[in-house]
Amino acid sequence: EPEPTTLRFPGKAIALGDDLLVADSAHHSLAVLDTDGRERRRIGSGARGRADGGPEQARFNEPGGLCRLPAEIAAVCGYDVVVADTVNHLLRGVLLASGEVRTVAGSGRPWRSTVDFEPHDALAADLSSPWDVAWFEKPLDE
Repeated sequence: EPEPTTLRFPGKAIALGDDLLVADSAHHSLAVLDTDGRERRRIGSGARGRADGGPEQARFNEPGGLCRLPAEIAAVCGYDVVVADTVNHLLRGVLLASGEVRTVAGSGRPWRSTVDFEPHDALAADLSSPWDVAWFEKPLDE
């Protein structure tokens, strides 16, 4: 039986002011920790699965990478953080104020080797075990 620990196989971490948001992969949730490593709150029920909803109802399956969106982008999208929900083959959006989680990309099916150049709704796209996410903005002068 595994020892009870605050984090089990933590993935990525991002700064939230004085706190850290950590993808807690084996606990299938996100942990908000203070600078001393004490848990402030959880986002996700901790049960392996796939469900959108509030912080107690949402389910992840080995969340990995995290990316905090710029404030102006978050205001348009309606969520602050993008999570690579690795084993679910999804990208999830998290609204930090409420802990609300929603699927923003991925069908839940792994992408295979076929190439489809037709545009798709983001929720219809097959993704293969996304491990990380990053914000990239090309400078206007390029």
